[in-house]
Amino acid sequence: MVQLGERFLYAFEITGACIIGLIFVGMAVTSESADMAWKLVIAAVLCFCIALFFGVMYITNTKEREKRKFRM
Repeated sequence: MVQLGERFLYAFEITGACIIGLIFVGMAVTSESADMAWKLVIAAVLCFCIALFFGVMYITNTKEREKRKFRM
């Protein structure tokens, strides 16, 4: 049951960061000034990096849990 909650937690964090990043990309495409567009693109890249970070954290936690399960 704990694993299911952890999966949903990571899934919502990854999905939320990706959606926010896509919103920033959409705002950058429709932006009037080039200066604002670059700032929005940088913000979108940071959001996608955060999503990647949470994905790596989830994969690392599941691998460590499997190692502990096989030790017992």
